[in-house]
Order: sequence, then C-alpha cells, then structure tokens
Amino acid sequence: MNKISLAALPFAMIAIVSGSHAKAAEAPAASPAATVPAPPADFSIDQVPLSNAPLGKFPFFGLPPDYVPQNTTKAPQFGHFLFWTGKALKDVEGETFMVTIVAKPDGKEFSSYVLKKNMEALFQQAGAVKISDGKIPDDALKTIPDDVRGDLIMGLGDVWNNPAET
Repeated sequence: MNKISLAALPFAMIAIVSGSHAKAAEAPAASPAATVPAPPADFSIDQVPLSNAPLGKFPFFGLPPDYVPQNTTKAPQFGHFLFWTGKALKDVEGETFMVTIVAKPDGKEFSSYVLKKNMEALFQQAGAVKISDGKIPDDALKTIPDDVRGDLIMGLGDVWNNPAET
C-alpha cells in the first residue's frame, strides 16, 4: 500500500476537541485515538470527554513531515459521515474533510504504519479517544445505502475486508 485515505477524522474530532459536540443523527457516530471502554448498545457522543487542547483552524491537523495530499483538498463543507461505534453505525453531521495522503515525491518511501502512528500521536495530543477498532460486522455493512458506500470506502478504507478505527 503506498497511500492512505484520511477522511472525516478531524470531523469526528470536532466533538472531542472543539468544546461542542457534533450532531448525531438517528442511524450512525463516534471519535478517534486513546481508548474508551467498549461502547454501550446506545452510543452517545456525550459520553466522549471534551478536550481543552488548543486547536488551530479546521481541519485541526496538519500532515506529518514527508507526507502530502495526493488530491486537491476542498474547502471544508458541511456534511455527514458514518462511523462505527463498536456496536452500530452512527451518522455524524458537521464540517467534513477528505484527502488521500501519499509520501512526498522527493521524500521517504510511504509507510502506512509510520503515518498512522504520527496521526494517532496528533489526535492523542488533542485529547482524542479511540471508540472502536475492529471489523465491522457484515450485517451492519449491508445496511449502508449504496449512495453512501463510496464515501465510506474513501474515508475508512475497505471496511468489508479490513478493520476500521473510530
């Protein structure tokens, strides 16, 4: 693998680090990086502790050295994204940001492990907590509308074959 997609992670972090919770819709929501006990059957974003870490401008996080966006990033837009809580898909609304990350052409070779560790450290410094880390059950994936599947793949990767982190 020589690239990774990062979508909506800063968006999910909005609830944790900005001092105001993102609005969760009926069906799918969550947040990324330290660890919280297994989520209850009815996950609530209000259970995620708020961070007092100072943040910059949205999307809140820059890329580690040696990594750049592959595609042109768009201005943040209001939207929604499905997140796996460990028990259910939650739809979270708010500002969204999606970018595919690659190694700089003149830099080191791409390492998804190094990039992941760097991003996790950034999220942790901002007060993020990991809600879920594991395979989303096939029964839950079957409930995702076709028009949402493309964004889910772009944001979380191949959730049909690989674990997803929230």
